[in-house]
Amino acid sequence: MLDDKHNNKGTHNVITYFTLRQRTVPKEILGRVVSVTRMISYASIPVGSWFEGLLLGWGQPMFLVIMIAGVIHTLAGVIARISPLGKEI
Repeated sequence: MLDDKHNNKGTHNVITYFTLRQRTVPKEILGRVVSVTRMISYASIPVGSWFEGLLLGWGQPMFLVIMIAGVIHTLAGVIARISPLGKEI
């Protein structure tokens, strides 16, 4: 069992992201931006599941699938950091 300091990393990520979004998006369109980002997030779940199944069906190890997901997640963070949004920090 992990201690509490390891269990709240996702919470910090969510709070930071929501705070940044609320600070950078004009209040008039905040609801629309939230709905679009939520739609993109949820739409990626079946696409990721399909891709995972495809890789596993081709005989690739689960380790590779997890590594690819980690690389994609890291690249998304790097791209966000060098984008205009990253200059808000």
